[in-house]
Amino acid sequence: MPLAPAPVLNNRYRIVKLLGKGGFGAVYRAWDLQITKAFANQHHPHFSADGERILLASDQDGYFNIYVIDSQSGEIIQQLTDSQSTDMTPFWLPDESSFVFMSNRDGDHEIYQGFIDGSPPTQLTDNSSYDGTSSVSPDGRFVVFYSNRFGNPDIYLLELKSGREIQLTSSSARDAEPAFSPDGEWIVFESNREGSYDIWVMRLDGSGLHRVTSDAANEQIPAFSPDGLWVLYQSNQSGSYDIFRVPWQ
Repeated sequence: MPLAPAPVLNNRYRIVKLLGKGGFGAVYRAWDLQITKAFANQHHPHFSADGERILLASDQDGYFNIYVIDSQSGEIIQQLTDSQSTDMTPFWLPDESSFVFMSNRDGDHEIYQGFIDGSPPTQLTDNSSYDGTSSVSPDGRFVVFYSNRFGNPDIYLLELKSGREIQLTSSSARDAEPAFSPDGEWIVFESNREGSYDIWVMRLDGSGLHRVTSDAANEQIPAFSPDGLWVLYQSNQSGSYDIFRVPWQ
């Protein structure tokens, strides 16, 4: 008896159409959900606005560098950085002519701006601490990141045009993994300032700070939904890490 079509087979193939069936079984058309197939580690994928390209970090040449790949075939379109260091967490700027990323090419982790035309990257932060995991505002004016330059990780805002940095949080806890809301008015981040990790939001000037989740589990790595109504995050409240969502306002 032929199998009924299933949404996903073996966590990899999405069945989209029954092509035919007979005494020996059935034939289906399916999409392969695995995009990259290189014998390497691939991290932090970020779609272009049209969905045709993916910006990511890969160590396929022995070091983590930034690449653009075709979102359908997984083939490399362009290698954007070429350093014997660790370039990670790339994020498109709105016009997609450049991107921001984190790199330890100067000996410690800093934020850089890379360019699609192959121009040398521009270093945006410069200190002896860890600056990492950045996100770009929807209008492209600001980069939000976290840094432990004064001990504990805190959230900072960087104005791209002027290079001005603004420290948004200052606590004895770990504030990290910031991300912008779709309207660019709010920043969501994780913090363990109340014990376990919870999700917090604040405005771009640090005002309006409030807690979104509150329980004994760890809620981390938040992101806003495209409509801005929900915050998605990972939590181990069920024992293993799963993805949850919560209305934040």
